[in-house]
Formats: sequence, C-alpha cells, structure tokens
Amino acid sequence: MALGFLSWMLLAFMISQINAKHLFLEARNYLPALFFLLSAIWEPGMQQLNPAVLGLFFVVLGVDRIFISIERTKIGYSYFDAGFFMALASLFYLPYLLFLVITWFAIILFRSIKTRNFLNALIGFIAPWWLVYGLVFFFKGNLTELNAMFLEILPGNQGIKVNLYQIVLFSVVGFSILVASLNLASSPAFKKVRLKRYFYLFFWNFIILVAGSFFLFGHKPVLLVAIAMPVSYLLANYYSHIKPGILAQGLFLSFILVMVGYPYLLLIFP
Repeated sequence: MALGFLSWMLLAFMISQINAKHLFLEARNYLPALFFLLSAIWEPGMQQLNPAVLGLFFVVLGVDRIFISIERTKIGYSYFDAGFFMALASLFYLPYLLFLVITWFAIILFRSIKTRNFLNALIGFIAPWWLVYGLVFFFKGNLTELNAMFLEILPGNQGIKVNLYQIVLFSVVGFSILVASLNLASSPAFKKVRLKRYFYLFFWNFIILVAGSFFLFGHKPVLLVAIAMPVSYLLANYYSHIKPGILAQGLFLSFILVMVGYPYLLLIFP
C-alpha cells in the first residue's frame, strides 16, 4: 500500500511538471495533480501498486518526448524515444500498445508528417519487444506462450459490462468533460494554434483509450487509468479560469463525490 501511495504521488508530480515544462495550461498550479489522482484511483485495487501503474510512468515519459518534438527542430529522435517509452509501458501492461497509435496521431497533429517520423516511432516501439522476443526464444526455444499473451487481452464474446455505479460515474465525468471542453473551445486562448494541437492530442488520446477499453479489450477499467492524464489537464484548465458559480461548484462537488465514493459504494452495496 505504501509503495502504491508513493507511486501515485510521484505520478501526480510528474503530471504537474509536464505542464510547468511545456506551458500548455496558462495557470501554473497543482490542479492537474489533484484531478489526475481523483480520475485515476476510483477503481478498487488501483490504489495499490500494479503493472498498469508502473507502465503509466513510461507513458508519461513518452508523452513528454512527444511534446519535446514540438519545440525542437530535430525531432526524429524524440519520436523514437516516445515509441520506445510507450513500448516499455506495454511490457508492463499490454493494452498500452494503443499508445503507438496515439504517437502516430501526434505526428499528424503537429504536422511532422514525414515517413521517417512514423518509422522512428515504430522502430522505437519495436525495439524493446524485439529484445523480449529474442530473450524468450533464447531461453525457452519457442514463442507460443508469448504469442498467446496477446490473444488473452482480447475480450472474445464477453461484450461490454458496466454496473449502475459506473454508469453514474461515467455520466458525471462525461458531463464535466463536455462542459470543460465547450468552455475551452470558446476561450480566447484556444485561438492559439499551439494550444489547439495540445488539446486535440488529449482529445484523441481520450477517444482511443475509451474505445480500446470498451470495445477492444472488453471494458478493462484499469486501461481507463491512462485517460486520467488528458482529463486532468482539461479539468484543471476549466477550474483555473472559470468564475465561481452554481454550475462550476456543483460539477466540482459531483466529480469529487462520485470518484471518492465509488469504491465505498461497491463495498456497501456490492
């Protein structure tokens, strides 16, 4: 439990530092860290150290490398590094394979559409897996178990399963995201091309991970942890600039109640 707590605190600090480093939010505060923690640890068991949390460290490092590619002229190696870190994340938690697609979306959004950039990201992503496959084949002589691991993460015919509490939670979160997105789109700051590209990347990050969680991997709430990062930045931007009012206060209170109360509801009313 202590290691889990320290891991989440370190991740929250890294989330705040990315904003401080790249300045895609005008306000410098710890609201991204707060919303990240609230958005990430609602699922029972996520408070403890697990492979998805360990993989998330490499996801954050990969996202940082993607942002670095915007600010520097020679960006090829940054996309290689991003692909490499995303692959390391997927070694801990296999559904993080989706972050290769997100890296390619970043290349398109930031108008770095050159074949070598896509290849750099792909080669960086392949490198750790190439090493793993080589080591497994060297020590075991076959790759049957490793190949079967990829099939096990697919849902088969399980379909999408959600309970009533999750429907309420997703509704509150979805409405908060909608309000924050509309507020951002209508703000003067959103006219800046650089800011738009950052939040478009967060948007596609959100869409790809939600679709992957519900339709590709059979609703794995653990994968939704990775969505906490773009959600945290969006909500932090909203609450940093919105004037106090009934809507803002009501959304904030509802968000906290559903995130903090969800695991307790499962314990009381399983």
